[in-house]
Amino acid sequence: MNVSVSGFDGPLARATRAELERRGHRVIASGAECAVFIPGDTGTLEAVAKDPGVRRLVLRSHGYAYGANPKNPGMMTEDR
Repeated sequence: MNVSVSGFDGPLARATRAELERRGHRVIASGAECAVFIPGDTGTLEAVAKDPGVRRLVLRSHGYAYGANPKNPGMMTEDR
């Protein structure tokens, strides 16, 4: 599968790219079927979400996707 990794380009992004390649996926900058977004620039996230070729979008953080509010002041666990 063709996968792009975007957002903040730090150690986690590099490790994600390496693991995807190790598992046989092709990591590309654009034109991917699947995108992994590591919180960074929201403009980049909007561009990825609008890309008609992206059929799957993986967000690294639930808290980033839903935002903070009085009922959810910060990051959530998978149990929540």
